[in-house]
Amino acid sequence: MYNYYIGYSILKYSYTKFYSLLDKGFIEKLGPQGLSFLIYEASVYVSTKQSGYIYTLGCLLCLSFLLILNISLIF
Repeated sequence: MYNYYIGYSILKYSYTKFYSLLDKGFIEKLGPQGLSFLIYEASVYVSTKQSGYIYTLGCLLCLSFLLILNISLIF
């Protein structure tokens, strides 16, 4: 009776509150889904700044290389 009434109710509550909100919600938004959304938004922003001229492409390429180099040196 203890297992059925108390144990299952605790497991059900912990699944709906902690697992669904914390693991599926908060961690995924900061982890893979948040990172892919951030990369997508950055690429859309950069593509709007692209005019088709070679110096614009070179400037964006250099800036992105410096950003990646800076991030890699921090970590």
